[in-house]
Amino acid sequence: MGKFLKEKALLAFTCMVLGVTTVCSAQQVAGGGSPSQNDDKLANQFMELKKSSNSWKGFKIIDEPKLNAFWNVVSDSLAEKQSEISLLKEEIIKRDQSLVSTQDTLSLTRNALSESQFKEDHISFIGIDFSKSNYKFINISVILILIVLLAVMFVTGKVNVKNAKDAKKSFDDLQLEMEEYKKRVLERETKLRRELTTEMNKVEDLKKKMKSMN
Repeated sequence: MGKFLKEKALLAFTCMVLGVTTVCSAQQVAGGGSPSQNDDKLANQFMELKKSSNSWKGFKIIDEPKLNAFWNVVSDSLAEKQSEISLLKEEIIKRDQSLVSTQDTLSLTRNALSESQFKEDHISFIGIDFSKSNYKFINISVILILIVLLAVMFVTGKVNVKNAKDAKKSFDDLQLEMEEYKKRVLERETKLRRELTTEMNKVEDLKKKMKSMN
């Protein structure tokens, strides 16, 4: 009988200690380790239960109804803390989801900002994206090349016009010389014809004189 009472008292005290320890641990998880009114209430009930129990050879003999009532309080506290823990887990999950959503939104915003910055810094020409600095450099280079080409064409045209004028003047001078040469040749030919006619007349006169003398 004494051994049975010892085992029963030991079992009851062990259950009581485990219950209080579990409740305190649950309260620390749910409340961040800060003591609460439930902690004080359970501690007070535990101390009251301990004081109201009888001692026997170093063991505590606890009245079963009191032990059951305390266990019910511990069970209720455990259930309440489990509910709080579940709510906290749900809140953590919601916050994680909100954080993920915020990160996705931030990523989309960064991408949109990068795309906007890219469009602001670049110009699309014939389907090719150029940075504005490169586009300006290309435009300036093309304009300078066109100016150089126009200058070369202008100088070349000017030289060609001068050459054409010189060629025309040379042709006109040559044509004038040809006209003068033709004129001199014609005058010489006319002079030779006159001289020939004169000589022929002289020959005819001589012939007539010779006939008359015979």
